[in-house]
Amino acid sequence: MADETDHDQKSEEPTPRRLEKALEEGQIAISAELLNGITLLTGFLFFLVLGAWFFSSLKSILRERFTFFEPMVHYPETILLAMRRDIGQAGVLLAGLIVPIAVIAVAASLLQTQGNITTKPLALNWKKLSVIAGLKRLFSLRAAVRGLVSLAKATSIVLAAYWLTRARLEEIAASGFTTFGQAVAIAVQLILAIGLMSAVLMVIVGAMDYGFQWWKQRQELRMTKQEVRDEYKEMDGDPHLKARIKRVANELSKKRMINAVPTATVVVTNPTHFAVALRYAPDEAPAPVVVAKGADYLAQQIIRAAKEHRVAVIERKEVARYLYAKVNVGQEIPYELFQAVAEILNVIRRLENQAA
Repeated sequence: MADETDHDQKSEEPTPRRLEKALEEGQIAISAELLNGITLLTGFLFFLVLGAWFFSSLKSILRERFTFFEPMVHYPETILLAMRRDIGQAGVLLAGLIVPIAVIAVAASLLQTQGNITTKPLALNWKKLSVIAGLKRLFSLRAAVRGLVSLAKATSIVLAAYWLTRARLEEIAASGFTTFGQAVAIAVQLILAIGLMSAVLMVIVGAMDYGFQWWKQRQELRMTKQEVRDEYKEMDGDPHLKARIKRVANELSKKRMINAVPTATVVVTNPTHFAVALRYAPDEAPAPVVVAKGADYLAQQIIRAAKEHRVAVIERKEVARYLYAKVNVGQEIPYELFQAVAEILNVIRRLENQAA
């Protein structure tokens, strides 16, 4: 009951991270039936295309060995040489048969597993040894589909054999009045045709089985909303912690700017909404530099710090807005503000001269 409830709660599609983790652990949709069908089809296609060469070469090896058997009796030293030659020729024949089948089988496996090779599924898992878990697997949907697939395979072979045998019934009956070689050729052609059709049907059944395995695996990898949130926190960090870090960083940045206000030459204001502190030191930079800026409450703090440290505060609404919106702390003012800021500095200089 708990499993059903948990399954119902898994309403979210698996995330890319969940799919990647499943791939690393070997939880991959794979159909052995599709692999068997492709392997069998490759073998019958080999005999369809190269069967004449294969059997002709094999026949030549056997004929040569039986024909020239007597010389080896009289010259035993030639037995080793003959065996080496026969094994080499037979090896070429078997390689011609085995290599294409092995290559296609490996390629089909890699395509299904997406090229992933892992030994994790082979690790000892005590849950798999549980009798209850075994009974659940025995009466599971996968087991039912596996039984249907096996039945479909057997049905495919029977139907292919029945249909092709019936289609060639007259030819098979007439083979009794032909030579032995012709009868064998007819039998080989029939067996090859039955094998090819059976293999094609098995590939189709295997493809359907792979589709089911893929669907079933995606269902098993589905996640609850809480699992999605937990994964997000794990990958991207706790949003509450990130917000706290950002808040602390902002506080530190504000403190640094307030501490930099006493070094400023002038604070340009809006007068209350924006405040930008400029430092002009020709020996440090060719143009005034923004050392602090803020809006609303922070602007009031900058203005208060400027007055406490006897830094000039000048109201220039347009200049203050532009500097706040366009220039970051630590940057020089843009060229288009040189004239306006120069006028502000001249005002400060006149005020200082009058005070003196």
